[in-house]
Amino acid sequence: MATSVGQTVNITPLTDLIVSTAAGRPAGSTLSDLCTPVSPSTTAPAACLTALSDAANSSKLNAAVSDVMNMISTINPGNANPLTGAFTANGTGMDKVLDQISVTPATAQSDMATVTLIATNTQIGSVTLPATAGATATTAPTPASSTEATAADAANTALSEIKTCFSAFNALYAAPLSAPSLSRVTEFLDATFTHAQLTQSSFASAFSDGGSQVIEGFKLDVAGFAPKDMSPFSAGEISQIDTSNNNANFGSSQRTIFNSRSTTAYDSASGSAWIKVRASGDAGTWLMKMIKGSAYSGCAGGWKMAGSQSQAAPHMNARINRNANGTYTRSWPFHMEKAKAIAVGGANAFVTVRGAGLAVYSGNASTPVGASTRVKLVQNPNTAALVLAEGQAYYGTGSDAIESCQDLAALTTPPAAGTPCIDETQTAPGKIYLWTVSSNSTTVVSVFPFQTSAVPISKTFAQSNASNIFATLGATTPSSFASVQALHDTDLTGQITFNYTQGSAYGSRVEHCGIQVWNGNTPILGAEQPPIGASRETTCTFNAPESIASNFGNNGFGYSGSATAAYIRVVTTALGNQAVWTKQLP
Repeated sequence: MATSVGQTVNITPLTDLIVSTAAGRPAGSTLSDLCTPVSPSTTAPAACLTALSDAANSSKLNAAVSDVMNMISTINPGNANPLTGAFTANGTGMDKVLDQISVTPATAQSDMATVTLIATNTQIGSVTLPATAGATATTAPTPASSTEATAADAANTALSEIKTCFSAFNALYAAPLSAPSLSRVTEFLDATFTHAQLTQSSFASAFSDGGSQVIEGFKLDVAGFAPKDMSPFSAGEISQIDTSNNNANFGSSQRTIFNSRSTTAYDSASGSAWIKVRASGDAGTWLMKMIKGSAYSGCAGGWKMAGSQSQAAPHMNARINRNANGTYTRSWPFHMEKAKAIAVGGANAFVTVRGAGLAVYSGNASTPVGASTRVKLVQNPNTAALVLAEGQAYYGTGSDAIESCQDLAALTTPPAAGTPCIDETQTAPGKIYLWTVSSNSTTVVSVFPFQTSAVPISKTFAQSNASNIFATLGATTPSSFASVQALHDTDLTGQITFNYTQGSAYGSRVEHCGIQVWNGNTPILGAEQPPIGASRETTCTFNAPESIASNFGNNGFGYSGSATAAYIRVVTTALGNQAVWTKQLP
């Protein structure tokens, strides 16, 4: 949006809040969805034009800018305009302000958006949307006190130190690559490092000379502070969970426990911080604890990585899917590898996830959002990841992702009432979901928070820009289903290669390649291989798949017996989404 020709307009959480305030309605993904043409039309819906007109009203827009600037006034000494002021991602000016705050958007009429100062976990402003879209929103600026602003400056100094340490870590993998030593990588890791079954020792081994993750150009980029202390629940917190009702009371007590945490994302007293990190090729961010110690080479602040402090390491990366039948679907995944769940919760481990918008399809396309629920993930002997326990009649037996209730309602034949879905009017980047790993129906082993970083892009946009979002497959080995069948009961290591190209307009990068082999409705092989080396953006060979599930046994990569179909896929990351292109081998 521009208020005059040639004027700069920044796109940030604060500008989203300004637009929402001026329009008197939710902005962000909600406004994007409202403005997506409904096929076969290519014209923006009338409701979209009304919303944009409300947002562009000069008096409403100026008032919204003024109110938001009041909220940040004491941490914005340069009085930078968040909408039109010059913006550079260098830790100063408006970039510094954005590092110091967390914005929770309003997702429905009458809902409240909040602006929170991360350093003190105090609210410095709110916007309550009107009951009627387009009416006047109610703003309440409560700027940070001088003491709070000082704390924010201290936190910003710590964040700057942390970013410097990560720059030094990333320099270890810069071109031309010279693999770092084990001792050098270990310098960056705290002794308590835990992430996805990796420890300080195993992470250092993987990322040092001779390790599998020594990749030229690899980076860990700091996306800012997490909103607060994002540690897995302590034993004391777990003991407070109300298990008398495994849905309503259970979820409510978890939210209460998490929301009552007083520890901020940056804790100067303990010398710790929780940040958001994005690894090369990943669509989303993950949470990492940092521990401050003595200075070391390249890191004067002494900050060391301590990981997510969880062995489970799930993700909820937004997905846009280009399916084998030519259709497009958007999905919200709840992905956790089975082996990691078992490592945390034991042989019978299962997971429940609770958070914004999780519901069931009502069965009524005009009002598709049914009762609130949780997503349950269970083990499947034929998949490497946990799968949905409910909704398998629609999603299949091997899926870990749900679609929006609104998308389900638009289908020619919607699924049955009670199918899990997500109310996308309640989702937004930054929403927090609580993941619970249980060993049985009454025993909670671990609870950990996860913050989403994006929502799926629209199908219309994906289809119009497919060549710049999805990879385009070239030659593949094997090239046909018959070739796959000929390889049954053999080790497939080194025998599967994909070649592909991709557009550059939206920063597309390949995350992983995949193959699935089915016998009827039963998956008998599933594997994911991250591409490795200088040719990772153009080719992928299955030499060391990071996850494998098959009927071939525990010591090999392959499948046994007959099969009826084989599918291959290339997953890229673009615009904060996993873009999944799936093709059935002929």
